[in-house]
This record gives sequence, C-alpha cells and structure tokens, in this order.
Amino acid sequence: MSFNYYQNWLNVGILEVDYLCRMKCKSSLFLIGLIVLNILFNSCKKTASLTIQFKPRAGVQNLVLNQAYKNSEGKNFEIERLKFYISDLNIIVSGKSFLLSEIALLDASKPSSLEFRFNDFDDVTITKLEFGMGVKAALNNPTKSNSYDLGQFVASNPLSASQNMYWSMTNDYRFFMLEGKSDTSATQNASLDPTKYRSFLYHIGKDKFFTSIHVDAKSFRLEQGKENRLIVNFDLEKVFASNSDTINMATEFYTEAMTLQQEDLAQRMMDNIKNAFSVE
Repeated sequence: MSFNYYQNWLNVGILEVDYLCRMKCKSSLFLIGLIVLNILFNSCKKTASLTIQFKPRAGVQNLVLNQAYKNSEGKNFEIERLKFYISDLNIIVSGKSFLLSEIALLDASKPSSLEFRFNDFDDVTITKLEFGMGVKAALNNPTKSNSYDLGQFVASNPLSASQNMYWSMTNDYRFFMLEGKSDTSATQNASLDPTKYRSFLYHIGKDKFFTSIHVDAKSFRLEQGKENRLIVNFDLEKVFASNSDTINMATEFYTEAMTLQQEDLAQRMMDNIKNAFSVE
C-alpha cells in the first residue's frame, strides 16, 4: 500500500480521537453544570422549621407554679412541681412515623425544657403526635442493677443524676412527678389557716406504668419559609378528672407506687394522663 493510504488512515484516526475527546469534554462540562445547578437550587429551596411547645395548663389557664387554681369540684389547689419524661416523640405524616426525639425531660419550672425545635422539613401536614409518657424500658436501667452508672451521663442529659429523677430504691426512673397542695377548708380560704392545706405528692415510675400517648394534631400544616409552632396543651385538671374517674387530691394525695393501693392510684392517674394532652 502507498504512503498516502497510511497517511489518510492516520488522519481519520486523529479526527475520531479528537471528536471523542470533544464529546467527552462536553459531557463533563454538562455534568458539572448539572451539579452546580443542583447546588444552587438546593441552596435557594425553602424548608420549614417546626417548634413543638408543651404548655402545662390548669383548665383554661396557663399553669404558673405556686399559684392558686380551682379544680373541677371548685376546690383550690396549687402546683409546686411538675416534671415528666417523654420517650420517642414522633410526628405522623401521610401515615408514616418520623422520630424527632428519643428522650426528653419536661420541667414546668424551666420553660426552655418545654420547647423542641426541628429544621429542614418539607411542606407537609402532621396528622398526629405520638410519644410515651415515661422512660422507655431500653433506657430505664434495663438490668435493674444496683450498679447502674448514672455517671455515664453529662449533667445536661435528661437521664443524669442531676435531674433528680432516678429512684435508687427501685433502680429506675420516676416517669412523672407532680407535687402541690390542696385547700381542705370548708370555706376554701386556707390562706388564712395554713393548717387546712393538704400536701399531695404523685411520683410514678416502673416499666408497667409506661403509657403511650396519641394526640390528634388537627392536620397541622408545615409551611416552607415560616416558623411553625405546634402547641400541645397538658391539662392538669384532666389528670385529676376524666369522664370515668376523678382523683380527689384531698383524700387521694400520695403515691410512689410502692403498695398495691398506691399502684392502683398510679395507674388511674396514668390512665387519665392519656387524655390530658391536646393540640391548641
């Protein structure tokens, strides 16, 4: 074959290689362009934030510690301490459950403990809130050992010793702590006679009292680019009085769930608590 034949063949090969290189470069540039556009799109995309606020109440009034309120029987009472755990706080969206928090301690004396903020939500509708009242078994000293090490938790952790919620005599946590006093005077004027005040104390723990709570979120819609606040009321009047049971804080004033009688009162209170939460 002639030299010109090989020369022509070589030229064709060079042209093909050049064409492939150009196409590859264009593909790479196209891919890079897509990546840049995706980054720009996501950086400009608006997302929704969600704040869930638990609001302790006494009927229609917001709860203020050490302030007098009237219960469903018209009797005066005051709340001095309210603390409780919630486990596995979930929101339900389109029938699917999304975990927001594994464990939290709510304390009426610390407003910051009653609010939880979450970011980067899409535009969705929350139909329900679900959580457990108490410390779930997996975190509630599962072995019930006397050697359970509270030192494994930093002071700010909900399960740390500094929270004063661990029960060394039962080797687990108190789920719910409610303390206060009620007016037992006939005239409901115990402020003039402090001996007529009856202190009450309800400390409820143990795995068997862990209670699942389901709250209708009233189709709460998260709007992108907005601060969305979902308020969950916790009504103490409903803790003491439900449609089927009323707890008399003047005569049924104590439980640490240590005797059968105390356990019965603890269970009645936890049953009432199921219906004490509602979305505002």
